[in-house]
Amino acid sequence: AAAPEVPRYQRHVIDHHNVHRRNHSVADIHWDQGLADTALKTAKTCVYAHDVEMDGGGYGQNIAAGAEETNITAILTEIFYNHEMMNFEKWYGWETPGDINDHDAFIGWGHFTQIVWADTTHVGCATYDCRFSGKGIAGLENVSKECSPYFTVCNYKTSGNFPGQFNKMVNRPQGHPVVHWD
Repeated sequence: AAAPEVPRYQRHVIDHHNVHRRNHSVADIHWDQGLADTALKTAKTCVYAHDVEMDGGGYGQNIAAGAEETNITAILTEIFYNHEMMNFEKWYGWETPGDINDHDAFIGWGHFTQIVWADTTHVGCATYDCRFSGKGIAGLENVSKECSPYFTVCNYKTSGNFPGQFNKMVNRPQGHPVVHWD
């Protein structure tokens, strides 16, 4: 019997993580439905903030707002990877990036490093339309007043971005061709 077809969203999440992970010489990541279920619970809160305690915590997390489920590749590839990779350039080889405690600097490369973190093996993402909540997304005041009401949460096992480990967990890119969202 043929294997069941992988849903498009799940396939895009895995493919767009793995193309970037391969560029950094780390193993492919795999889908984890439990992480995805927890991500959906977090997204359904419609509060734009990290919540790594839901369902017991123990995972890393990337969040984004404004892109529909059909545009998950734009979030993963354009926003988290392509837009942030260059911001990390000066920190390759450092155990702890010098600006890790600078919130504005960290958000300029922290999504990227979570995607390519060598010890991360699984991901589960969900995108929720917060118009269903009747209020949109709370907490976007500092992001954009024009942001559409879609909230995306990706949870990662194991989590990344640990001080003292960046030199072992974030490898330089190999120079593969730039990939864009589809």
